[in-house]
Amino acid sequence: MIIIAVDPGVTGAIASIDTTKAAKWGVIDMPKKSRIVVSKRSASGKGTRNEVDLEGLYGVLKEFPTVFTKVIIEKQWGKKGDGAMQAFSLGGSYTAIRMACVALGFDYETVAPISWKLKMVGKGQDKPKSVAVCREMFPYLARHLMLKENHGRADAVLIGEWYRRSLEAQQSQEK
Repeated sequence: MIIIAVDPGVTGAIASIDTTKAAKWGVIDMPKKSRIVVSKRSASGKGTRNEVDLEGLYGVLKEFPTVFTKVIIEKQWGKKGDGAMQAFSLGGSYTAIRMACVALGFDYETVAPISWKLKMVGKGQDKPKSVAVCREMFPYLARHLMLKENHGRADAVLIGEWYRRSLEAQQSQEK
């Protein structure tokens, strides 16, 4: 089975592993692009905003076979303290990822952050801790996890690893 794990959002990432081989996790940043927007903060009245590149996302996902592939997406919702633009952007990214899965015929599930973080990271749910835990668990990914800003990569790998371990536990109980 191939597991694709997605941490949604512009700072998110996509991780994958083929569990039928002695494979290692691979991870890439979420495809994104900049667009020009009206900005009151800029002297020119224009600014740029990053957003998920829908065509890029579709292109990444279509490289995987749909048979024996499971996509795990971190569930998203508006959180206290999120600004309207942030919540709208994240909701759009989350929906785009699910829609790409539907369009390509992937079986997908969503997982609440609390479900995977408690098992993989522990109580401290800060972004640097995810990076540290992922580097410790998967030293071969350390060069991809050098910065605190790489938390999306770490989260995507940890989401996928949480699912892989959950699947193994379920299969061993069935025996």
